[in-house]
Amino acid sequence: MAAPPGCFVGWQPLLLLAVLVVLQGQQLRADFGLPTAVMGGNLVVRDANGINGVLNAMDRAFRRFNPTGQTDRLMQASAVISQIALNVTELGRSVAGSVIKAASDRSTPVDELFAKLQEKYGRMSRYLDSEVQNAIETLNKSIGSAQSLSLKNALNSVAAAVRQITNSTADVGSVIARIHETTSGNTIFKAVDKASIPADLTTSLSRALSNTKDQLTGLSRTIEGMLKNIGTTNAFLARFDQTRQATEKNIVGNQQGVKAFIDGEKDTTVKRYTNTRNAIIADISNAVGKLNVFGTNQTLLALYDKHSEEYTKIYYYLFNRNESDIQNISSAFDAIGHNMEKIVVDSTRSVNSEICYNKYSGQVINTFPGYQNGVVNCMTREKNRLGRITDVMDRMLQLILSTSQDLANNVASCTVWNGFDKSETVYRQAEACLHTNINEMAKFGSIIGRELDLVQTLGDVEVAASRYRLYDCVAARNNEALATIYVLNKDIDGCVSEPGLQRDVLGGGEKGGDEDTEDPYEAGASTTEEPVYDEYLMEVFSNSSSFGDDVDKIM
Repeated sequence: MAAPPGCFVGWQPLLLLAVLVVLQGQQLRADFGLPTAVMGGNLVVRDANGINGVLNAMDRAFRRFNPTGQTDRLMQASAVISQIALNVTELGRSVAGSVIKAASDRSTPVDELFAKLQEKYGRMSRYLDSEVQNAIETLNKSIGSAQSLSLKNALNSVAAAVRQITNSTADVGSVIARIHETTSGNTIFKAVDKASIPADLTTSLSRALSNTKDQLTGLSRTIEGMLKNIGTTNAFLARFDQTRQATEKNIVGNQQGVKAFIDGEKDTTVKRYTNTRNAIIADISNAVGKLNVFGTNQTLLALYDKHSEEYTKIYYYLFNRNESDIQNISSAFDAIGHNMEKIVVDSTRSVNSEICYNKYSGQVINTFPGYQNGVVNCMTREKNRLGRITDVMDRMLQLILSTSQDLANNVASCTVWNGFDKSETVYRQAEACLHTNINEMAKFGSIIGRELDLVQTLGDVEVAASRYRLYDCVAARNNEALATIYVLNKDIDGCVSEPGLQRDVLGGGEKGGDEDTEDPYEAGASTTEEPVYDEYLMEVFSNSSSFGDDVDKIM
């Protein structure tokens, strides 16, 4: 007979109950997660979701910045910072996702569940504690330690927060494991057992997650600020580079004009020297040629031949030193031109500076015109004084020419005694005149040699003075600009912080290979020069509202 509806017959109720008990017991014994019903469980899930929200915002932030067009150094920094943000985002999402999943897990054994959580924590901790250090070192080289230090501190704060999560999770895991051990023999995992999880443990885990969210928020702001600063810095450097190029073009253009003037002075002086030499040869040759009037007398003809011999000696003496003298004169002017080029190289390197902070960019850039005008004025002033060298050498050449003219006149004067064949007195006078002038011509070679040597000496002295004046003038302009920038840098926090990286004012620490281009200051051991800040004097981005890049060389 069929049983009434709703009734169980015989053994069926017992069998059903047994099945339910077994199934329920197995299910509950496997319930090793952190149910939201546990006090604080909802907070844990909420704060883990909060971490995801912060990471999503950070991901959007760093993806907004495009490093295209940045300088190599800044582009490298942008790439490193973005990669750090990407790595932290991925690791943080993995941690937050694991916590959320664990809170509702109903099947994973407790040991395995919490081991997986600790694995996620450990992976993020390893990255923050050690693996990220290589990236920080790269940033040190790219943008300076001031900003990379702020990023490092933010990462360290996140790492400390992750360690706090790790410890809090371990505490919760231990308690759940103990509850499981005490109830493993029971068929039902009672609610009272779940309540045995102390509220302060889940609250502590919630606080750890919340703190991690806060630290990630700080990291996100730091990263966003750095990327913004890099973009702003790059824009400033583009403007700065335009100013630098204009200044450099002006200085180089002026130098080229001065160089053309120097070459013109060199050509003029060489031409005057050549004309003087040719005039000496022509004057003496003409004078000796006039002595052929004595060719009818054997004795006087012999004296005439001796005059020709002495003239030949003078001719070849001048001929043999002609090339070396012209080379020396040319070298003297070339030394000034080469020195001028070196000044331009040093000056245009000075305008390659990259200065920090938008607040001061106008003042820094406005330094260029005065500096440019100062250097150009130094070169122009020296150009106007180059005539001194030409004049002093020309005066000496005129003296030499007048000496040779006097000799030529004396030689030619013997021809007044052309009546030698009619009078013994006149003959003796002609003979005496010829003997005297032969001796004078023999001495003339030595005299003109010393005078031509003096031309070279005077040229060297004037060239040395010109080089000194130019160095002294440009050194003053450099030091004035240095003082201006130095005062600005005292007001620019962290922009210049390594005074050990300095160079000499003009040479940039690099000596020219040619002796004629050495800094005349080197002659004095007591010379004191203001230092010029070398390339890469940097501590940039010292806070999120400022920007800058490395200083190549402040004037």
